[in-house]
Amino acid sequence: TLADVLANPVSAVNPPAQNTPGSLLPPPVGEAPVDDELREVFLEETDEVLDILREYLPRWLAYPDNTAALSELRRAFHTLKGSGRMVRALVLGELAWAVENLLNRVLEHSVEPGQAVQQLLGDVLNLLPELVAEFADNAQRQRNDVDQLAARAHALAKGDEPLSDEDVQDVAALDPLLLEIFRNEAETHL
Repeated sequence: TLADVLANPVSAVNPPAQNTPGSLLPPPVGEAPVDDELREVFLEETDEVLDILREYLPRWLAYPDNTAALSELRRAFHTLKGSGRMVRALVLGELAWAVENLLNRVLEHSVEPGQAVQQLLGDVLNLLPELVAEFADNAQRQRNDVDQLAARAHALAKGDEPLSDEDVQDVAALDPLLLEIFRNEAETHL
């Protein structure tokens, strides 16, 4: 109904993700490098964004009804997504997109900001400095921990239960050699 649309304007502008990647991959090896000045601006901006996240996450965790703090968190992840994509910090940018998508759902009240959401945000914030450092060192790579965080964010955004410890252990138990062979073959086919 029109009343429903007006009551939930975020969905019209930021619809939930329909397709979610199975793995967050860096850009192809042969891709032209991003302008150094643009990279430098991005890295400076990420320092500011991390400061914002460190300031507002504890505020929101203390008071999950604090929409202003939640909006600041969402805006910070939106910035990381857009800027990250622009400079081809794709692993970082796509993880930020997964979290932004989740926070959009929380802001529109279609997802409860419960313990699973709060834990995810803490886990992501703990990992972000390492991802920024990898990008700064031209060493961004596919990472299972990032893939798992993004998958958790997408599952929560869709209202699904997050992966259980058992599911994560099943993934961790995969033979690393077989996983590497699969990745190489998949890249060849792509």
